[in-house]
Amino acid sequence: MQWAFKHILVTFALLSMIEAGSRSHPLGLRQAHHGAQTRVASSPSILVNSAQFRVSCPLVWKSTLELSAQIPLSLVITNRGSTPTRYALMDTLQILMSDEAGRPLQVGGGRNRTRPGLSISPVVPPGHSYTLTRTVHLRQHAPDRISLTGDDGFGGVWTVADLRPGKYRLSIKYKVGPDNAAPGHDCWQGTAQTPSVTITVR
Repeated sequence: MQWAFKHILVTFALLSMIEAGSRSHPLGLRQAHHGAQTRVASSPSILVNSAQFRVSCPLVWKSTLELSAQIPLSLVITNRGSTPTRYALMDTLQILMSDEAGRPLQVGGGRNRTRPGLSISPVVPPGHSYTLTRTVHLRQHAPDRISLTGDDGFGGVWTVADLRPGKYRLSIKYKVGPDNAAPGHDCWQGTAQTPSVTITVR
């Protein structure tokens, strides 16, 4: 599906546009410029408190001045414990990006209202995985300027503005504590940051 944004300022005004797109395609699997042979980048896994975490996403993120693109960004969680476990999904993810040299990029964002969504995963048996996929909207607004706007699934966004085409490192921090562990459910708790994966933005 093709997406076109009339405005590319990264403000809360983008929230309503992203909300409409998320309702139509909640897993963000449709893309404007990625075909069936899309190469996938996958980070190494990290094991924390009997759960394994890794990032999976397309290797190349591409849009044009005429067309924006939707990129699926996934956190794959594998239960390495001995008991079935659930994973909290709301306000648990933080996107971290840096340039190829490792210099951190400024990642902004926010939420002006909360949208209902799946706030806790189904039960994940030992040895099985749960994949949480969110949509990143990629927009080229000048020949050498690209902006990213990610959907958190609950009416919020994260943003990285004015990227130059090139290689970037991306990782996901997953943090669950007493304040966001879905009260009444036996959720995994802890803090895990995946190793970074290198993507090409163009």
